[in-house]
Amino acid sequence: MAAADEAARGVAGATLVRSGTKHAENPATPRGRRPGQTDTKKLILEAAGRLFASAGYERTTIRAVAERAGVDPALVMHYFSSKEGLLRAAMEWPVDVDQIARGIFEGDPEHIGERLVRTVCGLWEDETTRHPLVVILRNSVQHEDAGRLASEFVRQVIVGQLVSRTDDPSAPLRGLLAHSALVGLVAVRYVIGIEPLASASVDEVVQAAGPALQRYLMGDIGAGDEVT
Repeated sequence: MAAADEAARGVAGATLVRSGTKHAENPATPRGRRPGQTDTKKLILEAAGRLFASAGYERTTIRAVAERAGVDPALVMHYFSSKEGLLRAAMEWPVDVDQIARGIFEGDPEHIGERLVRTVCGLWEDETTRHPLVVILRNSVQHEDAGRLASEFVRQVIVGQLVSRTDDPSAPLRGLLAHSALVGLVAVRYVIGIEPLASASVDEVVQAAGPALQRYLMGDIGAGDEVT
């Protein structure tokens, strides 16, 4: 029976049948790897999404996510490397944000706005990334939890990319202004499809919208040094 008991303890809620007798076990929540990598990651992501949406990024900890998912905190780090990586995965973002940010910010600062608009249009023109982006956008508008999660993502990751590259105290405001302009552009051009913006070429959109994004990110927005 020792071997049978040991086997039963390895499976939560399992019922072992030996010699026609059922032995129900109720072991404590396992701290190690759950059966199936895909199922484990899904549990972690679901727990993280709920906590990021309800508690916010700062108050959500790796330990809290692990406890809610019923796994060891080390397993969360194994899959996602950091809390920021976990937030990105919870958003199901279909691109490498760091790589995109490098392409936008590590060039001529006089053309950041143009590169940003062209990059965003490129993602929405590509069918492989367009669908998951539509899902993210619509969920963030239609569902309160998804909206809060998207807000945390924007504040910590997208705006954070700008803040980390400058000592400008108005950087958080600049990042949010740029993001709001891009959301409007995406909604009108790709989601709702209002003409003539919907059928304009990417080059036309870049030429028209790039200077506005450039001003938000690098120009005079009248914010002074008191904006944080």
